[in-house]
Amino acid sequence: MGLAMPATAMAQSRRTILFFVRHAEPQTKLVSTGPGIWTEECNPRRSCCTTILNPLGLERREALAQWFVDQGLAWTVTHLIGDNKQRTVETLQKLATLSGLKIQQYPRAVGECDPGFETAAGSQRAVVSAIRALPSGSRAVIANHTDTLYRIMSDSVGIDTSDAVNFPKEPGSTSRLHGFDNLWIVEVDDAGVGRLLQHITLELKPEGSSEFTGLGRAENPSTGVFYFAQAGGGAGYTTTITLSNPSTTKSANTTIAFFGSDGKPLDAAASSAVIPPAGKVTISTGGQEPARSGYARVSSSDPLIATARYSLPRLRPQEVRFESPPPARAGTRYSFLWLPSVVVGPSTRAYVLLAPISRDLPRGIENGVAIANVSDATVRVLLSLSDSSGIESLRSSVVLAPREQISRTLIELIPGVPEKFGGTLRIAASPPLFPIQSIETIAVTMLQFGPGELNEVPLTVVQ
Repeated sequence: MGLAMPATAMAQSRRTILFFVRHAEPQTKLVSTGPGIWTEECNPRRSCCTTILNPLGLERREALAQWFVDQGLAWTVTHLIGDNKQRTVETLQKLATLSGLKIQQYPRAVGECDPGFETAAGSQRAVVSAIRALPSGSRAVIANHTDTLYRIMSDSVGIDTSDAVNFPKEPGSTSRLHGFDNLWIVEVDDAGVGRLLQHITLELKPEGSSEFTGLGRAENPSTGVFYFAQAGGGAGYTTTITLSNPSTTKSANTTIAFFGSDGKPLDAAASSAVIPPAGKVTISTGGQEPARSGYARVSSSDPLIATARYSLPRLRPQEVRFESPPPARAGTRYSFLWLPSVVVGPSTRAYVLLAPISRDLPRGIENGVAIANVSDATVRVLLSLSDSSGIESLRSSVVLAPREQISRTLIELIPGVPEKFGGTLRIAASPPLFPIQSIETIAVTMLQFGPGELNEVPLTVVQ
């Protein structure tokens, strides 16, 4: 990836910083209408078809988020701005997961292809107004389209986009953006006038060329005892834990142990390692054995950067055909691959946690929760769902024996969850009967998964 100005240089500026990016590579969304039969998701008149990110676009979304992590900027972002097109929202989704921010869509009232929807050009004015209304000192990432992004940059903060080097154009065009790998960093002064700080080319790294060791919360070193609440393997699924020593002068002593869902050690003895300065060790569960779920405990007296990569079996491209494809796409071939993996930091360990829930079962989007009781006492875990208004709608509980772990989908943990639900999940640990002993702690990891996506759900510690 191209280099950018150091995060410390940006931190010294109190002026607004804007990051402009085009949405990643798209494809028309297809829905199944029968075995081996697919059709594009369009409105009745077929004047609009829903467009989502294709597998390469999903990889580029990861690369964009990784750049912000590498530069130390992922947690300085204050606003994520898209429009009512699904492809701009999906481009920002990984950054939203990392930062805990909600993606702001303009216009907000009507979604893509709904009656009265706005085209990309029609939503341009609303996006420009949103940028102009940003508070001074904001750090905003704006995703938009080929034929609108340059105009938005010009209309919102006065950027001159005529230079063909810093603002590449499609052949024969003076305004349409060329390529998916550009990122522009713009500083806005107190008068609302912007100047280009840097134009960066974000190159995609081939899969497997990077361990993404800085991704997510793992950017911050961990020390002492910490956990990965999910560390399963088998039947094509693997968990790869990477421990990196951030020190360039001192070795790090570490011990890692794996446990089954019943809390019993999976190996006779824990593995110990001395990680040399700037070195790392990688431990992976087997993918060929029968599937089993468990968790991992890591101990270190020295700071470590720790990640777990959850990898799913890669599906072969599906052979698809259309019932009534638009003439412009009649010869198009589509390949569908499941997003192969996601990298997470150590599990959040607390007594009470909150997690945002976005469930859309008709679209195949569900949430998975892994909870490990890391204490020597039996613990009752209380789970409650509240809607977007904060009103509790459902609750359930599960009792975990000492060192026991569970890994379940949301519907398995809380029966009766609506197929489409947006709100908050509260996870709280307490003694099973009477509070005569101290409340014990749990380690939790949450994932959201669906067709073509696999993301970590951010958790907020309440207690």
